[in-house]
Amino acid sequence: MAGETPPGTGRDGQQATRDERVERLAHELAREVGSATAEDREELREYATELLRSETEASGAEAPADAERRRPLGPFAFALLFLLAGALFAVLAPPLGVVLLIAAAVGFGWGVVRLVVG
Repeated sequence: MAGETPPGTGRDGQQATRDERVERLAHELAREVGSATAEDREELREYATELLRSETEASGAEAPADAERRRPLGPFAFALLFLLAGALFAVLAPPLGVVLLIAAAVGFGWGVVRLVVG
């Protein structure tokens, strides 16, 4: 920890103050856990970690929107790509074009099944 640059260094004063508060609270928490008996120390450490995780997840309401935005490409996207490539190759190399068009049809079918099932 010593020598690490805390996140927010070089940012506005509010972020630096927040970083200092978080660091101070972490040190206080570490002192409290360290002052416990050896048997209770691990249990307190796990409790503090779980408590922090649950409190920060409750305040992160915008996380699902970010996850929704970063969703991987589905079968419709690949089917559209295969459809465009198949249309091009149907003129240039008909056997390859037909294979790509069939792959596009399978991709669209897979996408429809995924929409209906889940």
